[in-house]
Amino acid sequence: MSQSKKTDNPVTKERVINLDVNNTKGSFNTMFKACIGAGRANEGLRADWQQQLAIVKKECDFKYIRMHGLLTDDMGVYKEDSKGNPQYNFQYIDVYMTISLASV
Repeated sequence: MSQSKKTDNPVTKERVINLDVNNTKGSFNTMFKACIGAGRANEGLRADWQQQLAIVKKECDFKYIRMHGLLTDDMGVYKEDSKGNPQYNFQYIDVYMTISLASV
């Protein structure tokens, strides 16, 4: 039993899009200037994320950042010692807020 390879090359059709920049259909939505979504809070601790945030701030000039997971385990806010006493550590939240607020 032999398998035959398909040798047909797909034909790429050219797509032309015409755009008239002088013909608008309403006002430009600038909601991106109010609030951006930043994913999970722990991502804000990465240098590449911080660089991207600076670029977005420069280009969009947003006012607020929305994120998830500020108080999750990966931010290291809460743990208990061997006796069950709570221990709080806001170090990562402080770093995140310092970086985020510097951008706002």
